[in-house]
Amino acid sequence: MPPDDSTATEAVPADARPSRVQDPEAGRAPSEAAPPRSLRASLLEGLVVFLSQLTAMVLATWPLVGRASTHAPMDLGDPLLNAYVVGWGGHAALGNPLRIFDATLYDPENLSLALLENMLGMSLPLAPLYWATDNALLVANLGLVLFPAVAGLGAYLLARELTGSRGVAFVAATAYTVMPVRLAQVTHLHVSAVYAVPYVLLFLVRLRAQGEGRRADVRRVVALGVASAAGVWASLTGAVLMALVVLGWAVWTLTRRPIAWGVLGRAALGLGLGLVLSVPITLPYVALRDRYPAYRHPQEVARTMSATPSSYLSPPRGGAVVRPVYEALAERYDATEAPYEKHLFPGLWLSMASVAGLGLMAYRRHRLAVPALGLCVAAVGFVFSLGPRWGGHEDGMPLPFLVIETLGGLTRVPSRMGAVVPLGLVIVAAWTLVQVPARWRRPVLAASVALLVLEMVPSTVSMVEAPEMTDAHHDIEERGGVVLALPTTEFDDSGGVRGETVPRDTHHLYLSTANFRRIVNGYGSYNPPSYWEVILSVQDFPSPPAWEVFKRRDVRTVVVQTELLPGTRWADVVPRLDATPGVRLVGTGEGVRVYDVTEAAGTAPA
Repeated sequence: MPPDDSTATEAVPADARPSRVQDPEAGRAPSEAAPPRSLRASLLEGLVVFLSQLTAMVLATWPLVGRASTHAPMDLGDPLLNAYVVGWGGHAALGNPLRIFDATLYDPENLSLALLENMLGMSLPLAPLYWATDNALLVANLGLVLFPAVAGLGAYLLARELTGSRGVAFVAATAYTVMPVRLAQVTHLHVSAVYAVPYVLLFLVRLRAQGEGRRADVRRVVALGVASAAGVWASLTGAVLMALVVLGWAVWTLTRRPIAWGVLGRAALGLGLGLVLSVPITLPYVALRDRYPAYRHPQEVARTMSATPSSYLSPPRGGAVVRPVYEALAERYDATEAPYEKHLFPGLWLSMASVAGLGLMAYRRHRLAVPALGLCVAAVGFVFSLGPRWGGHEDGMPLPFLVIETLGGLTRVPSRMGAVVPLGLVIVAAWTLVQVPARWRRPVLAASVALLVLEMVPSTVSMVEAPEMTDAHHDIEERGGVVLALPTTEFDDSGGVRGETVPRDTHHLYLSTANFRRIVNGYGSYNPPSYWEVILSVQDFPSPPAWEVFKRRDVRTVVVQTELLPGTRWADVVPRLDATPGVRLVGTGEGVRVYDVTEAAGTAPA
């Protein structure tokens, strides 16, 4: 734990100290400013905090890091898609960075990366690791521990800014890094690894500093712009979470007297700069929305994925020590629909510290600027997580989430907005800890760390072995035309999609990182018409309708993952393909057969 600095002010009552915790909007007079710290000391402190948060995240998700190169966390759905997206970012950064949104999935769609979370703000920083290892799954899994550690460092800097105590900031940051909400979303890299949110709030708070000159103001505005842009580049989910934090900060600022209009103006400039820097990320999504008006999330889905107040008492499984408590809470408060998306319990320690803070606020009733900021942020996240209608009912009371829906249905899972709530509670908890008398603070901080450790270990993140890449997958790189992989999405007898079959394509996308050939298969929040044309044609594959579509779409290679065939409508596709004139077996490996279908489909090059 970084050394606590409380001893330096032990003789001064908390209310009397010229600390930012008392009134961060007032800043510090030059005579009250803390002695400047060297750049080397600041970097060393940041490195120590980052490594400590990284260690906490490794422990909280173990054995994820130990099996990162061969296993996926929890299941073989979204984690394999994450691997494809991260791998594509690293691959395209060297190949053709100006067309990075023209990913290989959903051929022949251009801008196909915008059919899902692009996560370029994660894949590009991790690109050197991908180039060194050529293992997209490894890189995606390491992102699950690296980026939360970056977020934890941001929470540390924010809490230290508001409290002036490094020890308090360390505890608060650890609670944010390993919060149950994050661990519950470990299969969703774009949610679990959101890292820019605490930095945006940090730089918004720093806009209030006074007496440091115009250059300092410019630096803060630029820092806010870069942080907000980094959040948009990382994920659209992160962009929405940042917007909620900004809204919470704005509400807090507008309720202070006098209203700091200059601060609001600088915030507008910084956020405007962030929007400009985010244009390369947002334009492809705008273009696809214009191309496909149906590419939006319907309110019915959003209502199903909305949180309720009881969701904040619903935890994931939890570590072995606290599991009985967590299981009792889950049994009582888990949602009946999509419970995996509504585990929003902030954790035992953070809940207790926040409740204590609320009691202290009611008792003191003055100089409450810092906890008020935390409550504003938490309240905004809570309200938006409830979705478009109260209780998820079609006729329920309209809620503010409808604004997001009006802007184009940016998200289909309102409950994920609840990830903002723990950041607000972290601020309240940090303020509560700094009010502890100095002689008791170290024991309280040590007990807090102990409770956090008990909550997060031993980990309950289960690991599932990923499909194996073989030489047959790698050899596809030398082939021309487009690839189709089987088995894929199935339709039932009534013509409806069998939803449980849709995630099969994540296997094929992950395995395609061995070659990055153009592939018909895809998996995202919206499947374009071009995808359904091929999928419909291969329901009875091989068949004449399929060959006709293959000819039109230049499909020359069919990859059959034989270990996935049992129980599907393609269970006998291997002997049927082997007996089809013009189809040639060109590659085999453990669990895979690769066929050249150019002659059968009439797509042989002239």
